[in-house]
Amino acid sequence: MKDDLSDFRMLRDENLLDRYVSLTKAATILGYASYVSVNALIQNKKIRPYWLPGNSKKKILLSDLHKLLEEARSRPAPKKRGKGRPSII
Repeated sequence: MKDDLSDFRMLRDENLLDRYVSLTKAATILGYASYVSVNALIQNKKIRPYWLPGNSKKKILLSDLHKLLEEARSRPAPKKRGKGRPSII
């Protein structure tokens, strides 16, 4: 049975949040098109990568992704700017 983790609302189960996913799966959960954006989050120290024994590839903890998405949802929406060129003054 293959897990479908694309719907992050299903990830509220504590046992499920203690799992590791690949960068590609993390990108899918976060809504990115590529794992490169997840690498950028790692470089900016927004999420922490893990290396499991016997595997050289980076993994991401699902609870870290859950925390990142909850922080993004709690942030206020950016203020929309008017059309046209921005004022210099």
